[in-house]
Amino acid sequence: MGILKKLKLRLKLIRYHGKKLGEFNGKVFYSVRAKKNAEYGVIDNHGNMLYDMVKSHDNYFVDENFLFMAIDISHYDVVDLRTEEKIFTGVEVLERADRSNNIQSKPYYILKSSLSKLIGLFNPASGDFSGFSYDAIQQVDIINDYYGNPRKDVYIASSDGQSCVLTGFKEFIPMGKGQIQYVNFSNRFVRKKEDGRKIIYNIIAPNIELTPNDYNALEVDNIEIPESNIFPLIITKNNKVGLFDFQSYDDKIFDSSNYIYDEAHPYQTIIIDNPNKSAHKSGRDHFVKMRAAVKIDGKWGYIDFDKKEVIPCMFDKISDFDERHCATAVINKKQVAIDVDGKCNDEEISQLIDEYFTGHKASNGIEIK
Repeated sequence: MGILKKLKLRLKLIRYHGKKLGEFNGKVFYSVRAKKNAEYGVIDNHGNMLYDMVKSHDNYFVDENFLFMAIDISHYDVVDLRTEEKIFTGVEVLERADRSNNIQSKPYYILKSSLSKLIGLFNPASGDFSGFSYDAIQQVDIINDYYGNPRKDVYIASSDGQSCVLTGFKEFIPMGKGQIQYVNFSNRFVRKKEDGRKIIYNIIAPNIELTPNDYNALEVDNIEIPESNIFPLIITKNNKVGLFDFQSYDDKIFDSSNYIYDEAHPYQTIIIDNPNKSAHKSGRDHFVKMRAAVKIDGKWGYIDFDKKEVIPCMFDKISDFDERHCATAVINKKQVAIDVDGKCNDEEISQLIDEYFTGHKASNGIEIK
């Protein structure tokens, strides 16, 4: 650029309060604002006005090959700087891509059309666009591939009561009726169907780009998803219930012999103070015990975290544990109190519990002696 052109550009930038937006293929782009009427526009380093100045907000930015130009407080025109043509007009940016420090925590923009009110995914790195096809899009940002590497390009999209899972703009789990939910702390999705039944998808193969037909998917009656992966999933299939650990249930959920309960409640966390803290080797202030109420052959009891019965399934009713760490149980119309370790305040029932554990197989199939 000659000295005279540089001077003219400098004067123009001073006149219009120019601010550098970015560079592309040797061109430098500036947002400019007229002093008098507060209109904004974009010029290049040759002083050419790319677009007519409009009354707007000074919110222009360049991402990869694309220029985002604010036309009002919430809408943008998007220009492909390679062709200097507008590819989107008046779109709303619901979620902005973030590649700060080379960490693609949000690789895509979520754009909303001002005409159809539908939304879509746009990748400025490649220029790919999903189309304005969805009512809602939610990023799943903690899913891992087979090797434990996080995937940031996984989204749950929904439209007209149907939903799918997108990875790299492809439908990894195809569009179908029912809302899809991601199971936190795992690589699994659940689709709830109109009839109330649910389908669980296991993402266990090394290549996440494969279609769900290459994975195991199981239709079940219901799935209770815990708040933490410490606790197991409670799955009901053919009116029987199974408890499955997050890290090891992929094969087990297909085996009907693992559905052994009539009913099962989520685990309770019971915190018990250590009365002998100074004398105890660990010196702990308290102990934590996990218990879940289960029903087998019409009778209730409690299992520990290893699914071993600690209160036998021989009671007609049983309550949650109270602040005294005791549950109220009913057997033969008799009400008794039982602690977390199965000790009962009634001598007759205590004898029945002892007989149960010395001559009865526990729920995990191991005979307790």
